[in-house]
Amino acid sequence: MRSFLLTDDYIIEEISKAFVGDEKTKIDFPYRSGPKLVEFFNQMGFEDIYGQGFPTRWRYAEEKIRCIFMQGRINEFFTLSLSYKEIIKFKNDYENFEIDNVIDKIVNQVNREILKLCGKQLCIRDDSIEVIDIIKEKPLGEGAFARVYKREKNGIYFAEKCLKDEFKNNMEYVSRFKREYEIMKSLNDTNVTVKVFDFSEVEKSFMMEFAQETLKQFIEKNYDVMNDAYKEAISEEIIRDMICLHSRNVIHRDLSYNNILVINNHFKLADFGLGKNQGEIYSLQTQTEMGVGTAHFIDPVQKQNIKNASEITDMYSIGQIIDYIFSGSIVSIHHKYSGVVEKATNKNLDKRYESLEELLEEFLNIKNYNIIKSPVDDMIDMYNTGRYNMGKVYEYLIDRNAGRFVVELIIKHYNGAKVLLEQFILQYASEVEELTYKVDQYVRENKLDYSEYDNIAYMSYDMIRELDKYAIKSMENLIGIIYYCGYGYPNRFNIQRFIRDTIMTDRDIPYKCKNIFNM
Repeated sequence: MRSFLLTDDYIIEEISKAFVGDEKTKIDFPYRSGPKLVEFFNQMGFEDIYGQGFPTRWRYAEEKIRCIFMQGRINEFFTLSLSYKEIIKFKNDYENFEIDNVIDKIVNQVNREILKLCGKQLCIRDDSIEVIDIIKEKPLGEGAFARVYKREKNGIYFAEKCLKDEFKNNMEYVSRFKREYEIMKSLNDTNVTVKVFDFSEVEKSFMMEFAQETLKQFIEKNYDVMNDAYKEAISEEIIRDMICLHSRNVIHRDLSYNNILVINNHFKLADFGLGKNQGEIYSLQTQTEMGVGTAHFIDPVQKQNIKNASEITDMYSIGQIIDYIFSGSIVSIHHKYSGVVEKATNKNLDKRYESLEELLEEFLNIKNYNIIKSPVDDMIDMYNTGRYNMGKVYEYLIDRNAGRFVVELIIKHYNGAKVLLEQFILQYASEVEELTYKVDQYVRENKLDYSEYDNIAYMSYDMIRELDKYAIKSMENLIGIIYYCGYGYPNRFNIQRFIRDTIMTDRDIPYKCKNIFNM
């Protein structure tokens, strides 16, 4: 990296004044005394000695940084100056010191106060910090108000959503952008939406989980090799995602195949720029809403007046999503769920399903038509007759819906669940971690009758007792279920007492697993 767009002297001078910790700058580099500056630059190959006649601190830093810059080593300078081993030396200089936050804050400040002036910015890579050209960075995606960029930190990819420059000084659009972040952050615990974090008031941006592709891209790539069972699994997951969203009193208003994202083989909801939290009145009110969703998937009722949007208008989008998954395009073809689609998208709101739960019930009835027994009923029959088919049990408990099967089995027949799960743990130990993870996710994402959480917690403890002592991750998943039943949404006093009197006194459960109860 060689030339800045403004004069090199000006940029180097500003970097130097900031680096020495000058109080007059707006950048939170730690204060470095003369000896500390010499110590730092000697790490970069200089051989200076601090003593009489030493120049002004920032002049000394300017001389060294100019030399480093001319050698083409400016990335090396930023990588070292913002490294963990360097910043940690000054932890006592900061209030509420958290090293990642300090580094990220300084990077953002350098970008805003210095490098942005010359069309450049610092970018945190896996093991380095580099100066890159802003104008050469291509976004992953772009909407009416924001762009999304790919970011990398410590070998992990993230997505950064940034409000476009032309909207950053408009409080209406800033409020709308921040509203989207706040809605999504409130849903981080559900695992049905893309997780967000680190909102920047300065840059008007926030970070998100990195997605491999959109639902549209996924269907276009895989449609020809997808059977009905696969399409049903995707559709059911998305329907349940939206049910979870509505249970949190949030409607989407902009659901389409472009903002359902694939992350680690799960389909998650994203892009809440038009999201509406029904329990909160926002000050942002616009006479006209720009970009009211991808036209094909948005309810005509909502297009006429976005303030009419509701859970029922979200249902229209779900109907069109199901149709897209089974048709492979927005040009509909007849399929086994065409009747569901027609009812969900009926122009007369009174003729639609009353709720997504009702839509899901009919979807599952069609899905399970001509199936003699559900997996849960089949396993109950195995227990009642004493004729165990562990091959079938294995297929049920590695299914993507295994979490639901286990919970329903526990609720319907506790003793049968206990025996079959013990046999599964004994015969298929390598699959237990994934199964316990699915059960944990299902319990957290679906509301049950309060009393049902008790048996789920007790069964989780029974399973822990059957695990090998080295199956730590499976134990942690099960402990997480017990913790959620006691202190999460159900807040079951029985389980809190059970945790105190039984779990915490059980010496066979590693302290590492029990540590969650000390938080």
